[in-house]
Amino acid sequence: MKNKDVKDKVKTAFESVTPDDGEQIRSRIETVSQVDKPAAVAVRKNTFIKRFAVAAACLIVLVLGGLGVYGYNMNFTTVTEISFDVNPSMTMTLNGKGRVRSVTANNADAQRVLEGLDFEGSTYEVAANAIIGAMLRTGYLSELSNSVLVSVNDSRSQRSKTIESNILAEIQRIFTLENFDGAIICQSVTDNGRLQALADEYGITIGKANLIEKIINTQSSAGLQTVYTFRDLAGLTINELNVLAESLSVNLGDSASGTASTQGYIGEQRAYEQALAFALVNSADVTGNMRAEFDFEGGVIVYEVSFRTSDGCEYEVKVGASNGEFVELSEDLERMAGPMGEALAEDEIRLAAMQKAGLTGTESLTGYRISRDEREYEVSFGYDGFVYEIDVRLDGVVMSYDKKTDVSVPGGDTSVPGGQITAQQAKEIAFSVAAQRWQDFDADNVREYDDEGGRPEREDGVLAYEIEFKCGRYEYEFRIKASDGTVIKAERERDD
Repeated sequence: MKNKDVKDKVKTAFESVTPDDGEQIRSRIETVSQVDKPAAVAVRKNTFIKRFAVAAACLIVLVLGGLGVYGYNMNFTTVTEISFDVNPSMTMTLNGKGRVRSVTANNADAQRVLEGLDFEGSTYEVAANAIIGAMLRTGYLSELSNSVLVSVNDSRSQRSKTIESNILAEIQRIFTLENFDGAIICQSVTDNGRLQALADEYGITIGKANLIEKIINTQSSAGLQTVYTFRDLAGLTINELNVLAESLSVNLGDSASGTASTQGYIGEQRAYEQALAFALVNSADVTGNMRAEFDFEGGVIVYEVSFRTSDGCEYEVKVGASNGEFVELSEDLERMAGPMGEALAEDEIRLAAMQKAGLTGTESLTGYRISRDEREYEVSFGYDGFVYEIDVRLDGVVMSYDKKTDVSVPGGDTSVPGGQITAQQAKEIAFSVAAQRWQDFDADNVREYDDEGGRPEREDGVLAYEIEFKCGRYEYEFRIKASDGTVIKAERERDD
């Protein structure tokens, strides 16, 4: 059908349903033309009013719609995250009105703290009160471990500071009522890709990651010879981190109060006594004052005790803070060295190093290495659960001596008859390392454990147990040397 035919048919159909009101319309026009002008103005005013009413109605709809969206965002959108860390770790989310949307446990300890508690709709002050109270009742906050870290993540810095200040005041009030000598660190944190990646890798909150970074940065700025790694500190409790932060004078800002508890430690006096015993030094031979500072070594908090003896030797001894056990001994003997004598052969240097370690020279060593420069040899080896590093001058005079506990095999001696650890021991080592390295690891919640039937496999000439398992949101993979339990590989990644 052509376009003209279509148009004709539409015109015919339209005319058939349209009444012939031409005369009536002309009559109405004539009537209107005879009406005086004020009436015409009234008509125009009436039209304006109608248009205004329509516009106002549209505006009301827009305003109400906007208020609806605003109200939804204020009530049902998370604008603030607050994490509470002691060793239990939990995260609270708030809506735009400062009301609690959720509180999530980040580890098994937090699940026990939060059991039976419902915070939805309450103010963050009330929720903080309940959380701190629960940690006091369950003993996670105690005289031995009294530090709590609160981290506020909010895009608006002023609101973040207000929340931070209010929570600090609320926790201080609780501690006062409970007559509890607690330490509080409150901080504002912001979304940070690097920190978030570290938090995810080690299973901690971004707030704890931020505190660890402050400690490491303080060490770096001070130019210290040894700087902690993130892996070193991620498994520590907040009280242990606070002890280190105070020892290093880390700037924690204005929103911090109290002092980290050291009541679970042996105290400086006993640390001095242990250090002298480990160094085989009589207290009468010490010149000047002995000094003790907190440090971290071999996975534990230690007292680092420094002193000098009358013969010029400088000592630095690291003693386990909680148990007084030996961790490391360093001796700087350079002041005692006389003029250089005749150079010795390498075998004689080896013997001099072993004798300094209290050995006869006939013992079987592990990991023996020796290298030299223009002035001295560097000798290192392992024996009987200790690692030695000894600098020996070319003439056989020992210049420095370092002895430390070998922590490559967690949990102590795992050897069995036949020189090979069992599959069960390999499993225990894997779980021990996981617990030390990742705070959120809980051995009770391990699933899909696979150790290739408990048989070690040889790869690259090394016989080792290949272990894989899942826990929480992560997959873990370990490779543990069958001969002595050395951890060759320890990794985890998100379980997708």
